Amino acid sequence: MKFYSLAESPTRAELETLGWEGPYFSHRIDKDTRHTIMAVSTRQKRTPHKGEWYLSGAAVQAWRARHDLSIELYIARLVRVETKQHETVRIIVSKRILELNKLEDRIGQKINLCPDTQAEKSKNLP
Repeated sequence: MKFYSLAESPTRAELETLGWEGPYFSHRIDKDTRHTIMAVSTRQKRTPHKGEWYLSGAAVQAWRARHDLSIELYIARLVRVETKQHETVRIIVSKRILELNKLEDRIGQKINLCPDTQAEKSKNLP
C-alpha cells in the first residue's frame, strides 16, 4: 500500500473520524514514533465529487475537490499512520585493514600507515 502526503489540511470533521485530537500536524509520540494523516488510493478512477479526496500531480499528492470535477482521477481516502524509525549501526572492516592486522601479528610490530588508512583502522577497532 502506497501512502501519499496531503496537499492541504483535512477538516476538523475528517480529523475526528480518524480519532485525531487537536490541530492537524504530525505528532511525535516518542523519539522513534510519529503519527500523521496521509492518503491512500481506493483504486477507483472516476470524476471526484465536491469534498472528496483525489490523487493528482507530478509528485502525487492528495487534494480535496473544491467542486465536482469533470476529469477522471484516482479517488483517495485519509488514514492515520504511525511511523516507527529504527536505527541500525554496522561496523564495516575493509579487507585491506584485515590483511594489515594479520601482517602486524605475524611480524610482531606495528606498521606505519598513511593518515587516511590509520584513521580508517582506528575507527574499526573493537
